[in-house]
Amino acid sequence: MNTRLQHLQTPAQLKTNAVQGLYNKYAGLLLGYIDSVVNDGEQAEKYLIETFNEVAMRFEEFSKLQGSEYCKLQLIARKKLWTFFNSLQQCDVAETIKKIAGSAFDKHISQMSDMQQKVFCGVHYHGKNTATLAAELNTTEPEIRKVLKQAFSIIRNNSGDAGVY
Repeated sequence: MNTRLQHLQTPAQLKTNAVQGLYNKYAGLLLGYIDSVVNDGEQAEKYLIETFNEVAMRFEEFSKLQGSEYCKLQLIARKKLWTFFNSLQQCDVAETIKKIAGSAFDKHISQMSDMQQKVFCGVHYHGKNTATLAAELNTTEPEIRKVLKQAFSIIRNNSGDAGVY
């Protein structure tokens, strides 16, 4: 019997091994990222599972994309987290702060003014652009940019990791 034939893997086995390798390499990092967004370990694990299920279903597409594997996984996770972001849609600052209490962003957001919180939440959690926020908050786009820069300065100055990347 030819032993070389016994060690050949089917395309399905190769894909499974590749996804398992990605999971082994990046699951911890990705879980930390997701948990910092949803601030609920059990919910974060569900999003992590959904993310890797998506990778398995669309592996060929995933492997063709350019860039870092972790960045591609994070992009898929962000798409999966869209339901969480939509739950924050009205950007009720008090509710948003309550949802992220204890997370890495909590100490930063609590130091921001109301306007800085609204602008930061609008951009970071809801993906709104400055023009949309300016219209919603009845102010100018340059003012929104200025407030957003102030919010990022608060985060940068209080993170203990103030380097620019």
